[in-house]
Amino acid sequence: SDIGRLSARRADVVCAVTQAAADEMVMDVPEARGKIRILPSATNMVPFDRSESDPAPDAIVLVGMISARKGVADLVRAYAQGDAALRSRRLVLVGPGHEDYVANIRRIASDLGVADGLTITGAISDSELMTWYRQAAVVVLPSHLEGFGLPILEAMAMGIPTVASTLPAIREVTDGASVLVPPGDIAGLADALSRACADPGLRRDLIGRGLVRAQHYTVNRLGERAMTIYRELLGT
Repeated sequence: SDIGRLSARRADVVCAVTQAAADEMVMDVPEARGKIRILPSATNMVPFDRSESDPAPDAIVLVGMISARKGVADLVRAYAQGDAALRSRRLVLVGPGHEDYVANIRRIASDLGVADGLTITGAISDSELMTWYRQAAVVVLPSHLEGFGLPILEAMAMGIPTVASTLPAIREVTDGASVLVPPGDIAGLADALSRACADPGLRRDLIGRGLVRAQHYTVNRLGERAMTIYRELLGT
């Protein structure tokens, strides 16, 4: 926005959540170069405490705005193209969306014969969100545009395997801890989801790498980074 550009020009320091977002900012506002500091999003999520009697997580979960930017139509098509094991799982879209776009997603699912497997929650509470995360066999974010990808970080912190797009910001946040697929690659997305759900070795690897990677984005680390920036501004 014009206000954002003006603010970036006048600010002493500009914060960006990823280096990828910082690079885009410099392209839009060259005067911001040299003033940008990386202050990423953070999470305080921890792995679920599961018992042997708990049912195995079986849902494919997307968290975020139900929109074209998030690649939701691609996800529904990939779900429909997947093997029988993938289609036997629920596809859950968690978040609000424009009424017309949500209706279009339902039409696509119906046309492809997977409407019965699709759940669209709409806006929900934090406690309901945690219920869906707990049921997730995999969390997916097939975005076409993304500045950070907080749901992927949250999933990694909770020990949930993830599949996401090969966007610069997501590459930066996941750093090898997620299965990445080019945006719009529906066949590749279907294959990645099938493997992330059904391959025990891959699942263990994604969970382990994700837990380690998420430690770089804790609330405590965010506070430390913020204090460093404040001290720089104050000259202390």
